Order: sequence, then C-alpha cells, then structure tokens
Amino acid sequence: EMQAEGVIPDIRTFSSLLTACGKGGQCAEAMAIWEEMESAGIVPNSYAYGAMITVCDYSNDWVRATKILEEMTAANVPPNVYNYSAVIH
Repeated sequence: EMQAEGVIPDIRTFSSLLTACGKGGQCAEAMAIWEEMESAGIVPNSYAYGAMITVCDYSNDWVRATKILEEMTAANVPPNVYNYSAVIH
C-alpha cells in the first residue's frame, strides 16, 4: 500500500514491519517481508537482523534463528546481547 502511494520503504520501515510480525507471531509474513527487503536491495542492519531473530524466537524456530545469527556475522554486522539472548531464549 505504501508503494502504491509513492512512499518508498527504507530499512526502518522494513525493520518495523518485521518487529510487528514478530509480536503477532506471523513468521511466514516476516519471511516474505525479509525477501522483499533483500529484493529491493536494502541491506539489513543490526535492528533488522534482531527483529528477524525475534520473529524466529516467537515461532520457536531455533534453527532459523541460529542461521540468521550466522548470516548476520557473515555480513559483518556485529550481534549484540539482545540478539544472542533471543537465540538462546
């Protein structure tokens, strides 16, 4: 809808959407948003990675959370204590 109105989403927009999906337990929707973000050429930051890890945490998908943490470090985005806590939660 935003794009239809001429509003171009940025990393903050995508991160906020991921956070909302996480709180709503909408893992599939979050994954679709993540893919859309990457397709748009937007590079995830620590907040976006953290939001996605939290989505996995709420969905009890520890394998995916660990994989995202590995992707995060491979992309030279340093994880913080919150990211690690979500993975081991």
